Amino acid sequence: MEEESVDEESVDRISLPTDLQPFWPSHGGQRNALLAHFGLPDTHPLLDFSTNLNPLGPPKWVAAQLASLSAGLALYPDPTYINARRAIADCEGVSPDQVCLTNGGSEAIFLAASLFAGQKAAILQPAFGEYARACDHYRIAITQLPLQQPAFLPDESLIRDAIRQRDLILIARPNNPTATLIPAETISRWLVLAEQSHCTLIIDEAFIDFCEPGEPSLVEHLQQPPLHQSCLHQSRHLILLRSMTKLYTLPGLRLGYILAHADLIQRLLARQMPWSVNYLAAELVAPLLADRPFLQATAHWLRTESDWLLPQLLALGYRIPTPAANFFLLQDANPPAEEQPSADALFRHLLQQGILARHTHNFTGLNGEWLRLAIRSREENRSLLAALQSWREQNR
Repeated sequence: MEEESVDEESVDRISLPTDLQPFWPSHGGQRNALLAHFGLPDTHPLLDFSTNLNPLGPPKWVAAQLASLSAGLALYPDPTYINARRAIADCEGVSPDQVCLTNGGSEAIFLAASLFAGQKAAILQPAFGEYARACDHYRIAITQLPLQQPAFLPDESLIRDAIRQRDLILIARPNNPTATLIPAETISRWLVLAEQSHCTLIIDEAFIDFCEPGEPSLVEHLQQPPLHQSCLHQSRHLILLRSMTKLYTLPGLRLGYILAHADLIQRLLARQMPWSVNYLAAELVAPLLADRPFLQATAHWLRTESDWLLPQLLALGYRIPTPAANFFLLQDANPPAEEQPSADALFRHLLQQGILARHTHNFTGLNGEWLRLAIRSREENRSLLAALQSWREQNR
């Protein structure tokens, strides 16, 4: 059976009404702008569920470690970041020449995109907006591939056709904002076709550490010798992006990395700005990766809170695609008939109740019809549940 071809006009770029554009921020955590728009004072108590940061972090030892490193601020960092790259390589089972240290996940995205300037890409949508921004920056033509609702899973025939037609495919695993997870075996099958078609898969695994313990990463395709039986050689058509910001709650330090074949990493390092990663961030890499108890505590917290919170929200009549990360999409399955769009009314209600959610107006394919919410501490999750219960009681 002939596979369906990719229609570049089938999924348009999001276009917001003019009156919505000024106040719907493009990222989470923008409390002051939203409070002002909805007529609430700056002093309004607010729990931030709009950013996907680990509520357990940073690890308790980080502050003292940073203080002990202060003398190094008078020196330039090692431009090769070899100690940090070795620590990452040891953790991931690759060689240091397969690692590029980056100034957070955003630099990783833009650096990877720079390899394909002027070429053709496909992005699974809805997706983190920086993918499209990076493609626009490097004049990369974009085809948008919609995840299929309500489960937000890919149409494999469209993906396979895109691999044959495009130079790169951008995929998040788990995906942001849907928190859904494409199985590693599925992407491994796509990678076989990508090798044959000379198409590169850029897989953003910024949230992979929040998955269930034992969930495979695609890094096995980069290890030498490759561990995956379907991969007969180390892949030259796979780039993995990682962020240490979310897991360790260090957005102010900006810390991430890229894993790929050594030839691709050499090209990336040649394009990277000198000293793009600061000394403090680079020196934290090894001790952060060595803190296994912190990872275990995070896994226990997330499993406990997910099992407690999500069933109660489903019982209240909210739609939640099965999440594999520390956040989830939520939609009212029984919205009040007079509220259009209902997600905006729910957003306003939560804000008034002291809960900052993440709107989805700037996620292609969601169009503001869902809210994204982080999973937080038990006390904070109780507050979220109470606010969502009050919405349901007001709109029975």
